[in-house]
Amino acid sequence: MKGKNNKGEKYPAILSLVEKNWIRRAFDDYFNKGKTILYFCTDSNCIKPAGSLNIKHVYFKLKGEISISLKADFVGFTERNPREFRLLGCENEIAKYYYGFKIPIWLKSPFALSDLKYFKSGKNLRPDVPGACIIIDPFENVK
Repeated sequence: MKGKNNKGEKYPAILSLVEKNWIRRAFDDYFNKGKTILYFCTDSNCIKPAGSLNIKHVYFKLKGEISISLKADFVGFTERNPREFRLLGCENEIAKYYYGFKIPIWLKSPFALSDLKYFKSGKNLRPDVPGACIIIDPFENVK
């Protein structure tokens, strides 16, 4: 895993903790029907800076698992509900923040949550991280 460019700069990413049924629904009811951009929501204040950072990826940890198994390209961050890009039945769900991503891909080699670091502090994530947060992107190496 990289997380830094040749100058040693670190790059941010969003870590999203989601239940398996939300990912299943995202594929079955959304992406497999030809849609390409989806927004999930969170009340976690930890991702508020996402709107001002150069984020390229969202990583997903499924609840009940100990590793990060999915990665998606980040599309956007907003405090306004993008109803047209939400799962059916979730269009009116109210939250503090909404983050968008393109079709996630399953990682060939999932990695442990403990391998990740918080973006701001550089400290390792705790295994009991409570919700979405900003991490150092483990794969990004942009010049």
